[in-house]
Amino acid sequence: MSSTSPNWPYYLPKPWWRVVVIVLIIVLGGTTIAYAMGHGAEAVAAVAIAAVSAATTQGVRALLRARPRRA
Repeated sequence: MSSTSPNWPYYLPKPWWRVVVIVLIIVLGGTTIAYAMGHGAEAVAAVAIAAVSAATTQGVRALLRARPRRA
């Protein structure tokens, strides 16, 4: 994956670090959910599920907003 072309991640929002943070939240949240469910910590799992769904919503919104508009 080369970042030399000018419109490399044209579909990513300008603050690309936000995308990285969102992906991290989703991945870590998923791991937390699986671990908490396996250890009977439903409250922890519920918080993790809320964080993941919020991050997913933000990510989808950002992608939809950043997509090139068709005339």
